Amino acid sequence: MQEFSSPTITNLAKALLTAQEQISPVTKDATNPFLKNRYASLVAVLEAVRRPLLDNGILLIQRVVESEPGTAAVETRLLHTSGEWVAGVTTIPLPETEPGSKTNMGQAVGAAISYARRYGLMAMLSMAAVDEDTDNEVRNTQPQTYPQHRLQQPQSIQQHTDQPSVTTQDPAGTGTTKSIYPGLPTIPDVTYEESKDIDGRDIVIATGKTLIHKDALKKVGFRWSPERKSWWIAA
Repeated sequence: MQEFSSPTITNLAKALLTAQEQISPVTKDATNPFLKNRYASLVAVLEAVRRPLLDNGILLIQRVVESEPGTAAVETRLLHTSGEWVAGVTTIPLPETEPGSKTNMGQAVGAAISYARRYGLMAMLSMAAVDEDTDNEVRNTQPQTYPQHRLQQPQSIQQHTDQPSVTTQDPAGTGTTKSIYPGLPTIPDVTYEESKDIDGRDIVIATGKTLIHKDALKKVGFRWSPERKSWWIAA
């Protein structure tokens, strides 16, 4: 049976309490060129936590550990000067490859390890990644009201044959098209884009100022995708 902490963590818990008071939300400093979304890089996460941890006598150790075939796993361990420790393992599935595929598996494994390090550490320290202007947006935004809509189930998005969606081509060439969908709420500063998931299925992605309107998106059936860093719904 794998253990995830030392028998006692009294001293470590006190040190982590002080460290977490000193750790600020990490800023999204990088952009995914494929998904066109911003995220907090591993460098940004490490810069945000390293000094508060060290100042409180906590050593961060991350190592690759054995995992199931087709996955990569990283153990994140916080070790206190008292000898107390806590640990957790983050496992990431590797992309499937077909015969003749040009996928560089070395790069794929490296990306999965980096991803596991980043999210394992953020989960261990209960961290959140925010846009640079997120705090100001939340602070300056008043409660929103929305027009009343007869909300439909997610699978009904494409069933309105008498009310076709209004579609415009995406000038950026990202493979998505912006649309207005019957049955989805009209929300200020939020637009909908047609796209596909990793299995090739049609989905709709909400873009724009989705953070302050997440309750309205959840009400109509949108779900948050950590991979895409966006709200989506099946089309």
